[in-house]
Amino acid sequence: MARRLATEQGLDLAAVAASKPGTGMGGMLCAADLAGVKPGAAIGAAFPSGAASRDLPISPARAALGRRLTESQRTVPHYYLTTDIEVDELFELRDQINTRLTKSAASKEEAENAKVTLNDIIMKAVAATCLKVPDCNSSWQGDFIRQ
Repeated sequence: MARRLATEQGLDLAAVAASKPGTGMGGMLCAADLAGVKPGAAIGAAFPSGAASRDLPISPARAALGRRLTESQRTVPHYYLTTDIEVDELFELRDQINTRLTKSAASKEEAENAKVTLNDIIMKAVAATCLKVPDCNSSWQGDFIRQ
């Protein structure tokens, strides 16, 4: 239901979710969470002014390391590794969430639109990790690190 309402109102659902936690199960956004949100307002709210970012100074040794890593990223051929992981319990969690969402839906249409994907769960985990471990959410800016 929230996804449909966001589409109808021209809202960026991801920006709304980033700006405030949802009141639904597991922090998911509900239709009530979208009340009063204006199109475009949610987009700016994702990064409020004075957001908690900080610029960290770097030592000369770290600067040299950063330059070399950046250079190697551009010049050294890349290779990729893949592996299989068992996500059976994650699929079970997704199915449980979707079952609860379907049961709590107010209408048939809302029940059809209430769906959590595996990608949704992974993105939530990544976002929570970035909040708990700011080093994972840092970027090299040349002469400082933005965190």
